[in-house]
Amino acid sequence: RKDGKAYDRFRNRLMFTIYNTVGDIAGFAGRAMGDDQPKYLNTPETPLFDKSKILYNLHVARKNAKDESIILTEGYMDTLALVKAGILNVVASMGTSLTANQIELLRRYCKKVYIAYDSDIAGDAASMRGIELLIGSGLDILVVTLPGGQDPDDVIRAGGREAFEQYLANAEAHFKYFLSKSIKKRPELDASAMRDIIVEVTPLIMKSPNILQQDENVRELSETLGIEEKRVRAVMSQAAPRRQVYQEKQEAPAPVVLAAGS
Repeated sequence: RKDGKAYDRFRNRLMFTIYNTVGDIAGFAGRAMGDDQPKYLNTPETPLFDKSKILYNLHVARKNAKDESIILTEGYMDTLALVKAGILNVVASMGTSLTANQIELLRRYCKKVYIAYDSDIAGDAASMRGIELLIGSGLDILVVTLPGGQDPDDVIRAGGREAFEQYLANAEAHFKYFLSKSIKKRPELDASAMRDIIVEVTPLIMKSPNILQQDENVRELSETLGIEEKRVRAVMSQAAPRRQVYQEKQEAPAPVVLAAGS
């Protein structure tokens, strides 16, 4: 304390040991057992403990990156539930949004990331944010969709490893997932809504460093909305006028009006 007396920082908390990438203890996290705030309390930031540069359980996951893939969860309990079930290639992002340093760690140890966040509204939003942050990394990104309101811990408790691995096998490509969520947000798929969807997913497409992947996403967007690809590209060029990925350099096109089914 300010008066120089010591006190127990982690009183009445469930403790988690945080390891760095090579397996040395870097710090601790404590989850409140009651209603104390904050819900999670970490070791103070130090040169050894910087949560923006640590992925929980990476010291284990990097050695067990099956098929060069790592599963990304929202928290310690989800990670531990999967590890207990024998799924070792799993990490959590220390209770914060993904950081550039954490994404670089993922790139170092895998080529594919499965996002396995909670299947509630907050989890869906976190998945979409995770996709946006990961897309420029060049990693193959898939999203694991769990039953409504459940998280990986729930799935393991109910059905064990086999149940979770079934959901893992049915994981969706990130663009398909993001596009479906964007469509579901809109009660009516009229011309205005379709234009808004194109504008919303354009940054996601254009952040990809893979040009072939960009073209594939544009085709999927065109087919899903039932709009000619050239019209989709025209709207995209208006959404990001400084980019020349989808259209040869020319004067800015006149506003494009979309009609349902065009």
